[in-house]
Amino acid sequence: MYIKKLRLMARHAVTMGLGRPFVKPSNSMIFVARIIGLASLVAFNLAYATPFDCEHRCGVELEGAYPHLIVGTVDGVADSEKSAALFHAMRNENRWAALPSSPDNFRRQVQPVSIRLPSGRSYTVLITQEEAQSAPIKSGDFVRYSPHRGVNEKPPSEASDVVAYWRATGCVAVLCRAGDSACISGYRSGIYQATDGVALTADGKHTAPDAPSVDPHSMRPR
Repeated sequence: MYIKKLRLMARHAVTMGLGRPFVKPSNSMIFVARIIGLASLVAFNLAYATPFDCEHRCGVELEGAYPHLIVGTVDGVADSEKSAALFHAMRNENRWAALPSSPDNFRRQVQPVSIRLPSGRSYTVLITQEEAQSAPIKSGDFVRYSPHRGVNEKPPSEASDVVAYWRATGCVAVLCRAGDSACISGYRSGIYQATDGVALTADGKHTAPDAPSVDPHSMRPR
């Protein structure tokens, strides 16, 4: 009943000034509209829960390194406790089977990073601890994730555990530091093919023909 009234209200508002009456919303209608909006927001937040929260969504999409470019805002850098919890959750789901079984070794070798897109969806990606320590990443930084690519990007050794971690990790580069809106305005958040920068949908499964592509190296919109 209330939803029907809201639709009628919207229809009258659109035609206001064209000779049709405008209906002023009642307090009860405004209240219902707010409840509907709040319910939608709660459902949205449950679908894309906090970073590394595996009771809702861990954000880990694939068994190995994510194959596409991700441009977005860091909303989480896992500490040792969260890193261990993430590792246990993945192993309990029979994932990351190729990685060494020690959670302590995982924490020493790998740094999980969560990157959020404007849609609210967060992706958990892995980088090496060496990279994380040489170029620290902080929550709020605007970054680009990429899989290992190019002939010069190879594991530092042929040891089986080193190769396993290498295949699960990618690279995260800070494009703009947190709060630098002028810098961030020069980029477009999203997911892009690593080979040519073609834009993909928010789930990374299909091309998005209406979205502009980016240069896959500079990440600048074309």
